[in-house]
Amino acid sequence: MIQIIKGPDYLCAKFPEGQPYHCEDDGIYVRDSEILRRLGLKVSDVLPWREVERRIRLNVVPGDIAVVCETCSWRSYGFCEEGVEGVIESNGLRKVLPSGTD
Repeated sequence: MIQIIKGPDYLCAKFPEGQPYHCEDDGIYVRDSEILRRLGLKVSDVLPWREVERRIRLNVVPGDIAVVCETCSWRSYGFCEEGVEGVIESNGLRKVLPSGTD
């Protein structure tokens, strides 16, 4: 089960020290709102991750990231498009190794 929250999450907590922190930038809230709208979700919803994946398969395509996240500095890395593609293909998200492991 996951819960939809507003504001910084577990990923933001791992943001590298010494880098400009942007997890509370207004633009992020705008992008989050658009994705939640596309998925028919709202802040405080609690649901199984597989339901989020189902909604992604029905409502999102990898190219949507270029539109919704046009101003995101992380978009150029391609991870989000890759993630959407993996969910659509029922492969799930890529595993992330803890820092310091390869």
